[in-house]
Amino acid sequence: KANSYFVIFDEMNLAHVEYYFADFLSVLESGRDKGGFTRESIKLHNEDKVEEEQGIPKEIRLPPNLYIIGTVNIDETTYMFSPKVLDRAFTI
Repeated sequence: KANSYFVIFDEMNLAHVEYYFADFLSVLESGRDKGGFTRESIKLHNEDKVEEEQGIPKEIRLPPNLYIIGTVNIDETTYMFSPKVLDRAFTI
């Protein structure tokens, strides 16, 4: 069985989540292939040199064992989530 990996974003709503998280939402909604990877990929960069010299691919598909978690703080310095974001989130 594959290990689970967690990406944790602390205080996600210090900025509008819809702006910086839109690519993730789109990719996650693209569906999964038979191996569990997202059908669409996240674009990381567009530099051949970075890929060749540093081994960082230009894009990645999200694996089934990756979990994205974010915390929020609600006060006068933060932004509320839009209904679109809340519809796609599991909240605790």
